[in-house]
Amino acid sequence: MNDRIMEKFADAQHEIWAHWMKYLFTKGCDNTDGSFRINGREVERWKRQMETSYDELSEEEKQSDRDVITEHMNEAFEEIVNQFENEMNDILSKA
Repeated sequence: MNDRIMEKFADAQHEIWAHWMKYLFTKGCDNTDGSFRINGREVERWKRQMETSYDELSEEEKQSDRDVITEHMNEAFEEIVNQFENEMNDILSKA
């Protein structure tokens, strides 16, 4: 995998993580010591989800994962196609 494609995937991973962290911090409250407290109901749900294989998630949970990956994979595939087109143009221009 070339560096540009790797960077596109790494950027997508960071965006997914950052979006999750922003969401997470809406589900609790700051403590005076700088720590963060999360609602126990959310903790239980997330523990269940992290211990559940994708195949065993509810259809709603699966769709949420599909929506996230679709958004980011489309960007990565566009980069792959652009790179392929550029490489093909270079090859053809040398022929």
